[in-house]
Amino acid sequence: RVLRRSTQVKTSNRIKSELTKKPSSTQVTKKSDPIPKLTQQQLLAEAAKTEIENKRSLTAMLMLQEEKKKNRQRKKVNKEEARIIFRSTQDANTVTFIRFNELPKAINQKSLQYPVKRFCKITGKPAKYKDPTSGNYYASVEAFKKLKPRRNKGKK
Repeated sequence: RVLRRSTQVKTSNRIKSELTKKPSSTQVTKKSDPIPKLTQQQLLAEAAKTEIENKRSLTAMLMLQEEKKKNRQRKKVNKEEARIIFRSTQDANTVTFIRFNELPKAINQKSLQYPVKRFCKITGKPAKYKDPTSGNYYASVEAFKKLKPRRNKGKK
């Protein structure tokens, strides 16, 4: 590979300067203040201070928890009050009525009837739509197109 003369000169100068530099591992770095080694008595004194601080923190936390417990309002169930209990298990779902003079009316009511299924007069399929002018039910656009002439004949 051929390099330009300027590139060759710069490369050789960089290599020479790197060789003349001292290696970075031998450079002296400023040392920060050394951490003094504590004696056994000093360690015990520091541990005693930490213990006092931890006890204060623990009592404050316990007091806060007790205060939160007091502030929590739990709804008390009045045993004399009428109530409904729902229970669901794998086997069955149960509804228990407690202290009711009579059962709620909804339990003895007859269920509502499902709406009558309407069918298209043209195709016989279940009807999705209703023609507002004639009141006929239809299932598709094609059925509506066939109903349209019938609707117009009925008007004449």
